[in-house]
Amino acid sequence: MRLLGVLVRIEMLKAVKRPACWVTLGVFTVFNAIATLSSGGPSSQASFPDAWRGIIEPAINLGPVFLAALMILLFAPEFRWRTARQNVIDGLSKEQFYWAKVLLLVPMMAVFIAIPTVIGVLEVAPNPRGGGGGLVEPMDFNYMLGFVVALLLWGTAALMISALVRAAGAGLGLLFLYFICEQIVTQLLSIRWRALERFFDFLPAQLYQTITNTGLYYPEVLARTNAARAERGQDLLVYPDLWIPLVAATAYVVLFLGLAYVNMRRRDL
Repeated sequence: MRLLGVLVRIEMLKAVKRPACWVTLGVFTVFNAIATLSSGGPSSQASFPDAWRGIIEPAINLGPVFLAALMILLFAPEFRWRTARQNVIDGLSKEQFYWAKVLLLVPMMAVFIAIPTVIGVLEVAPNPRGGGGGLVEPMDFNYMLGFVVALLLWGTAALMISALVRAAGAGLGLLFLYFICEQIVTQLLSIRWRALERFFDFLPAQLYQTITNTGLYYPEVLARTNAARAERGQDLLVYPDLWIPLVAATAYVVLFLGLAYVNMRRRDL
């Protein structure tokens, strides 16, 4: 446990000295504040627990993307700068160096959760409990859980790509190119083979879209969406039980971590 604490402190010290860290967090904060205010956000739902959906919705769509970019910017350059090799020369094993990056993901996730929470709480502060009821409803808690899983999905994907590509620019390009290409390829294949759609739903980008959709958590949102789709003659949306996409996304998290770990063990620094 002492070693884990040392590794976290080392990585946090390295992170706070990187301008990329502060720039990424600053841009995310600005974008999240703008998105929250422009969408009505918590201010249109004057109090807790109703405000949580407005707080989480911008963050769950923006946070995972910014977190992935930040993890690549913090991890991948260490191979080009030879600091990864120097850490091993100084006494860390390759595995310990890798797990230090995994541990860094935890406080970074906490920061990406804290920023929108603080912004939302400041919006609601004049009337925090005006709506009555509890502070957090079960649906809001599920939405928060989805936010955490979405952060893990993108964060571990970024760690895996960093370990494989070992270059920040190429890593960022590969990450976003995959998510874009998955959307295009699955749509094209679905037109020809409709039966494949049920399998495409469990690909990483499709899972992310499901996890970040408010209709998965709030029945009234799904009802309104389906009513609008019915008026336009579109198929109604049907979501699986919440635990299914969350477990599937967690399986990808384990897979990404495992692939990155194996790569770190087998390749030279």
